[in-house]
Formats: sequence, C-alpha cells, structure tokens
Amino acid sequence: DFNDEFIILFAEDGSETMRYLMRYEVTIDREQAISNLKQILPEVTAEIVDTGANDGKVAVISAGGTYEPSLMLIDDLWVQSPDPECGDLLVTVPSRGKLFFTHNDQPANLSALRQLTEQCFREDDHPLTTQIFIRRNGHFYPWVETLH
Repeated sequence: DFNDEFIILFAEDGSETMRYLMRYEVTIDREQAISNLKQILPEVTAEIVDTGANDGKVAVISAGGTYEPSLMLIDDLWVQSPDPECGDLLVTVPSRGKLFFTHNDQPANLSALRQLTEQCFREDDHPLTTQIFIRRNGHFYPWVETLH
C-alpha cells in the first residue's frame, strides 16, 4: 500500500541474513515495524554528491547499505519543510544501498538526480528502480514530469 512502484515487506534482520516474512507470520502493524526499524538502523548520514560539471545539487543518504529504501517510510526524515522556494522534494532509490534526494526548484537539480540515478541503477549489484518520487501531503508518489 505504499505506491505502485514499491511494496512493503516485513523482514527479520538476523546477524547473517535477512528473512522476509509471510503474511501469516506478521504479528505487528506497520507503525510498530517502523519503530523497530528505527531501533536497528545504523547511523543515517546525508552528504552532497559531486555532480561533476552539472551545477545541480543532489544529496545521498546512507544507512548501512541495506536499509536505504526503507528510509522512505520514516516520516521524521522528510517532514522538515525547507524554504518554500526550494520546490518539491524529489527522491530516488536506484539500488538497495542508495537513496538520492533533491528539490525541483532548479532544472539542474533534476538533471543531476536523473544522471546519478541512472548510473547507479546500471552499475549496482542490487538495482531497484529509476522512478523519481515526489513527496506531497506526507506521502511519496511516482513523479510524472509535465510540460509547462
């Protein structure tokens, strides 16, 4: 029930493996699962990515290389509202270990986000999607570019 691009799976994270649970094995709700996730997350860090000649500003969030897609579920990370002039928040998760974000106030930001996302999707061992997501009203939706 997250969006059309992703589904939410419950898992047990063991010391050596991660095991996905069958529906009948899930004994907690989504809220409790997110609370549990927050407890086991390694330090979450963000840094600006060097986009080369592109002037776009994109950041990457790191959380141990496995949990990055799950960070989209943690509202606390996304509720801080920047200056309204920054535009909407855009996020991509091209692979299991990468989560990029930017704001759509500058065309160069979107261009850099696309470039980084496509490169990571092509080169990573655990690719997920090149879909860009936009955050609106507390939810992430697949972003559809429109001509103005």
